[in-house]
Parts: sequence; structure tokens; C-alpha cells
Amino acid sequence: MKNEEKNIGRSIESYKSTVDEIIIVDTGSTDNTVEICEKYGAKVLHFKWNDNFSDAKNLAIEHATGDWIIFLDADEWFVPALKRSNVMNIVRQAGHVAEGFIFTMKQIDHSKKEECFVTDGVTRIFRNLPDIRYKGSIHERIKRGDRELILARCPDLFIYHSGYSSELLEQKAKRNLDLLNNVYKNGEKDTILYYFLLRENYSSHNYKDALKFVELFQQQDDVEHIIKNYSSAICFYEYAYGVMKNVPDEVTREEIMNLLNKAYEKYPEVPTHSYLLGREAMDNNLDEEAKTWLGKALELNKNYTGTFSNSFPSYISDTYFRLGLINQLKGKQEAALEYYVYSLKYAVVKKYAPIIQNTLSIIGKENEKEIIVFLNSILDIGKKEVLEEILSVLRNTRLYKAFLYYAVKYNREFDGQNENTYIAMILTGQAELAVDTAIKGSLNYKPDYNKGDQIYNGCSDSPEKYNWHLDYALMGILYCRDMELFEKYQLFFDDTTKEIIVAYISGNKITNLTNEILELHNKIFLLIFNIIPEKELAAFRGII
Repeated sequence: MKNEEKNIGRSIESYKSTVDEIIIVDTGSTDNTVEICEKYGAKVLHFKWNDNFSDAKNLAIEHATGDWIIFLDADEWFVPALKRSNVMNIVRQAGHVAEGFIFTMKQIDHSKKEECFVTDGVTRIFRNLPDIRYKGSIHERIKRGDRELILARCPDLFIYHSGYSSELLEQKAKRNLDLLNNVYKNGEKDTILYYFLLRENYSSHNYKDALKFVELFQQQDDVEHIIKNYSSAICFYEYAYGVMKNVPDEVTREEIMNLLNKAYEKYPEVPTHSYLLGREAMDNNLDEEAKTWLGKALELNKNYTGTFSNSFPSYISDTYFRLGLINQLKGKQEAALEYYVYSLKYAVVKKYAPIIQNTLSIIGKENEKEIIVFLNSILDIGKKEVLEEILSVLRNTRLYKAFLYYAVKYNREFDGQNENTYIAMILTGQAELAVDTAIKGSLNYKPDYNKGDQIYNGCSDSPEKYNWHLDYALMGILYCRDMELFEKYQLFFDDTTKEIIVAYISGNKITNLTNEILELHNKIFLLIFNIIPEKELAAFRGII
């Protein structure tokens, strides 16, 4: 491990009462990882990192003195905590035959309220024998010589893993890809290597590179053997589908359907395969077929006990969302609303917006107080990120009372000044204050390129040319149609913007139309569409 101070204590706590010794191999931590391990009485070995995970892990095994080894990574832990009696019972029952034991691992994503998004079968207990060692510099596997271990399954013991949470996935994929590419370039080529090169290229959005490994993996003779003995390799079909959908010019729909049909024919019990067939059917307007496949995926997932990795939990929200869309298109509003509520229950907060938007498309004509009560009943509005998602949708509607309710709550509880603050000021008759505040905000504005601040929904083109605070200053001026207010701040706007503002406030047409004016007029129209009264929108349209 390296720099695992946030995780290692939780891991050790989950097994410390069961084991006779704890051995840690540290590969260069600069935080408190080593000190934490030593407090638990662990023997800490120091290993100079050589881009080879197996070498580091095998060093730990060489220092183990027991007959059996429990081997967890730092970001893995037993739930509930492991009991010595349970382990001894497992060994007594199957240890005379088995060389190791498979546990169910639940991948946990902290950004999803710690909900499981993948289940997998992993080997974490095995015999301490001289020829049982890890193989492979990355995505290493425990083997006995050149063969797989004889394994027994432990269905009642669970390991949780947080290492591939969504916020870490892309970062780890890029790290892993460098190591895998080195292995591939050095001539060490096999089926499992092709699988991981596909996976990491896909996770890094290198779709054309990934497509090459889709083809190489399928060409190998031992594909089914690999999938059977390395349960996460079942995700090949999922990653291959994702790659194909991202290179439409290089793949036909017939090839995509051949892949999905093959996945379902060979492994019909895997819920993700039914989900992918449903998704593809829906993408091709085969809604009834999609509904059947998506429903099947949900049913298969309910009682899934298979030995293959199950990634479907990460698609449950999208499945319900798609079923909601199908029902809404067929006019079944109540059923659609129910599906959207389920979709929100399983969704990552950052993906709430489209679900809330569709929910409002059904209930949006209700009394706004009732809309607020409904949203409060299905969403955790005590969280800042949830309020941000609600407001990102409401500010593009004319549900002003609902917007103000959540904007006031956001500002009061989280003291945040953003675009919602400006809109709230404008809607409450404080347009002049909104303009003044936005102008001051523009003077202190420094774009954060890492957060994508060069992309806007309003009339801004780039942070260098026109920052987002000025969008809302412009909105406030147009809302109150006040020439004095405009003249006070006109120096902050370019000539084309000034021409549009003056024409609107004075009620005159722009006679010398240029493409630049037309383009900017359309952008401003979209910016003010849900804020300016509808009759005033017609007047704004009328200046060109």
C-alpha cells in the first residue's frame, strides 16, 4: 500500500481479532499509513516500488508464518467484521480440498450514498504454500504455479471495496493504463491482458484504441475459461458495447447486436446483458422490446447469486429512468412518475437533473406548493449538492415560487452566491441590486478551467471575452428595462451587446442586421427565456 491513512484503519479493524499476525508492505507512503499500521501491531515491510504489484504482494506472503493467509487491499474491509470462529469453520468444512476461498465483494461508491454498484467474486483467503503466489505486474492473480487455485465459495461473508468509486475511476484507469501498455509493448500478451487494456482504454475514453482490444480478446481460444476463472471478465461485453457505441463510423449495428446476443446466449443469468439489450432496443425506437428487456434485468438482479461480477446495480437508476420515458411517451404519466422516483433513489446526485426535469414535466402544472412538498418528500434537500441540482433545473422553468423557495434555502444554509442568487434577486424585485452585485462579481472573477468554466449556457463565449457574472448583469438590465441602469454599467459590455440592449429598452428595431447580431440575439434570448415575462419576450424577439 501507499498513502492509505484514510482506509487502512477500517480494513485492519475488520479482521484484527481473527488473525495471528498482520503484515503490511508499504511502497513509499508519505502520510501516516505506516504509523497507523504500527499502532495495530503490524509488521511493516518497506518495498521500493518497481511497477509490479505481484512483487510487492509476494514479499508479504514470504514473511507470513501461518497455514492460511487472509489478503486484503487497504481499501477493502469485511462487513460485518470477520470472526475467527467463522474462518475456522470455513477451513474445517472445505480446507481439506480447497486451496482458497471466494468471497462476494461489493464495490461501494461514496458519491452514491455508499450504495453497492458492482458485486464480484474475489479470492481473499488461501493456503500458505511455496508455490501459491501472485502473478502479473498489474491486475495480479493468485495462482498455484501456472494453474488456477481450487476454490470454494463463501456466500455468507462479504468484503466491501471503495477503490473504484466514480471519483477515483478515471484517475486509476490512467495509472493502470501506463503499466498495462508497458507490459503489452514488452511482448507479454494474453487474453486477460487484452481484457484489461480494453477496460482501461474505455475508462480513459480512448475508444479507438479500446476497439482493437475488443477484437483481440474475442479472437482468443480461452475466452470462456478466462471469464469462468476471472469473474470480472464477464464485463467484457459491457465495455465492448460501450466502445462500439462511441465509434459509430467503425462499427455496424449488426456487429453490436451480434455482441449483445452472444452475451445473452452464453450468460443469460447476468442482469447487465438484458439491460444492454434493452438500451439498444430503446435507442432504435423499439420501446416495447426495450421495456421487456429492462424489466427482465431488474428481475434477474433481485435474486442474483451467480458467480460472475454483477455491474447492473450501477445501471438501476438508468433502467428506471428509461422505463419512465417509455411510459411517459405512451401517456402513462402515473407509471412514469413512479419510475422517475425510483430512478432518483438509485441515482448519483450529479445525475439528478434530467430525472428532476422529467418529473417536473409531469407535475409542473400542479400548485407550486404541492410541487415543493413532493420534491421534499423524495429528495434529501438538506444536502448542498442536492439543492444545486434542483435549482439547476428550476432556473430553466417558470416555477418561480419553487425556485425562490430552494434558492433562499440554499443561500441561508450554505451561504452560497452563484447564478441562483442573481435570479432570486431579479424575481424578488431587486434587479438593480442583482446587476450591481453581478458587476462586482465580474471584477473579481477568475475562471477555473478545471471545472469547465469556459462552457456556458448563456450568451458567454469564453471566460476571457465575457465571464458568467455579466450574463446575469445583462439579464437584470433586460428584466427591468431601465436605460439609466444600463448607462451606469454600459462600459462592461461589448458594442454588439450594447446595440441589442439599447434597441430592446427603447423599443426600436435593429436595421443593420449582421450574423454577429443575430447569433448573439439568439444566445441572449435563451438566457432570458424563463425569466423575462412572456409578453416581453415577444418584444425582445421583435427588435430584429
